[in-house]
Amino acid sequence: AGRVVKVIALTGAFIPRKNNIVIGRVINITMNGWLVDIDSASSGFIPIDESPRFINKSEMDQFLAIGDVVAAKIWSIGGRGIDLTLKARGLGKLEGGFIFHVIPNRVPRVIGRDGSMIMLIKERTGCDITVGQNGWVWIHGPNIDAQILARHAIEFVTEKVAVEGLTEKMEAWFDEQGAHARQPHSGASA
Repeated sequence: AGRVVKVIALTGAFIPRKNNIVIGRVINITMNGWLVDIDSASSGFIPIDESPRFINKSEMDQFLAIGDVVAAKIWSIGGRGIDLTLKARGLGKLEGGFIFHVIPNRVPRVIGRDGSMIMLIKERTGCDITVGQNGWVWIHGPNIDAQILARHAIEFVTEKVAVEGLTEKMEAWFDEQGAHARQPHSGASA
């Protein structure tokens, strides 16, 4: 008796894939890069060469310190772990705002077809939002109310069971919140 069995629910587990954008926290600094916890079986690693500019080895913690939150892209998955890069638009250290977690397999809903859902949420809340495929979402807005509204909107999307017409439901939800009451699109049916 006393054996501990760890069960991981597959419905929610994050399966890292090449080119995924992930959000993680720096947990260690080595000679050649940063170790990042990305909520996966193995940690992510950002080699010093994958930072967007030249960084002196003596100044690595000034660029990214332990505890910093970053958005990075998976560029290779190998036996040693998951290699990440910061060389693309929108990647790097996420400053200000806050992060929270959603079930990773609901991330596609949050992004929407061709980014339609996330664009709508950004537009209606005025927030800057980065969504990691690993389920972490970063929100930075003009004020706390805007950030909370954005978080509630994302939770609304992830909690809906039916996905049919989700964008319309989201628009109606925003109208109920009275968020930046913009002019309704002409001819749009609620």
